[in-house]
Amino acid sequence: MKPRKKPSKVTSATSAGKENVEMGYREVQNVTKHKKVKEATAKTARWKPLPQRTRDYIAATVDIAVYNSLPQKGSKRDASEEHLSQLRQRFLDRCSSIQAPVSKLKDLKNIKKCCASQEEYLREDEASLKMLQNELDKTLDTLERNSEEVEKLQDEISRLRAFLDETENDEFQNVDTGVLNLPELPEASFQQATLQVSAHSMRK
Repeated sequence: MKPRKKPSKVTSATSAGKENVEMGYREVQNVTKHKKVKEATAKTARWKPLPQRTRDYIAATVDIAVYNSLPQKGSKRDASEEHLSQLRQRFLDRCSSIQAPVSKLKDLKNIKKCCASQEEYLREDEASLKMLQNELDKTLDTLERNSEEVEKLQDEISRLRAFLDETENDEFQNVDTGVLNLPELPEASFQQATLQVSAHSMRK
């Protein structure tokens, strides 16, 4: 039987360091959690039962919501009214024993106003978002058109570059063979030169 290899000092040190890091991380988590619980407990310690005026206002608001939720006519109205009445009573009983942050009744009454204000802000934001979406669509269309134009220009550049390379290759081949690529002279030039030579001979 082969003897077991002892773990190296480096491996042992690495494992120990990893365990120390994990233990430190757990300790930090526990301290943070304990601190949050302590802060939450300190806040809730200052809470008090809801005042009677606040509970009366909540009850009136719930009554209006229940009335608006009931069907106008039909056999389902009685069943719905009984069910909603039970939910109303359970909710109000809960409000009688619940602890809540200290606040004024006017803050509770202003909730509806605050909701209406937030809804107005939401409508304005939606309108702005729609305008931005339209601008974005226009910008994307412009970018697509520009991209198509760039592709066309790149194709044209590639075609011209290929034509230029072909022309340069032809010129180099003509230079290598010693042939000059001169333009052809028109036939009238030959005739004119022949007449000039004949006239010069007759004068002699």
